[in-house]
Amino acid sequence: MIAFIGSIITFVLSAILVGAVTGFLGRLLIPGRQDIGWRATILAGIAAALAGTVAAHLLDFADDAWIVLLVQFGLAIICVGVVSRYQNGNQSEAEFNDGRTEVLPLPNTDPRKR
Repeated sequence: MIAFIGSIITFVLSAILVGAVTGFLGRLLIPGRQDIGWRATILAGIAAALAGTVAAHLLDFADDAWIVLLVQFGLAIICVGVVSRYQNGNQSEAEFNDGRTEVLPLPNTDPRKR
């Protein structure tokens, strides 16, 4: 029983550690600025690490650690990008474009051509 609890604690701690590393590396590989905090980065990395591990077991390449890490990093890039996009989607157009607002006309709506 104690060995089982110890393995659960080891799994949780390693998921947090691997998640933090993959989250921050995924954040570094995305161009531009991500306006997300370190907690969201770690949570996105943990989700990517767990999803990458599950994908490795489902696709039968869990024995090759380098492929598992590459899948986890790829998923971390996707997860951090989705979280960053979700948080930036709540901003107004002016805030998102650094204060520049540009109004583009809709196609075929010029009143002078009627």
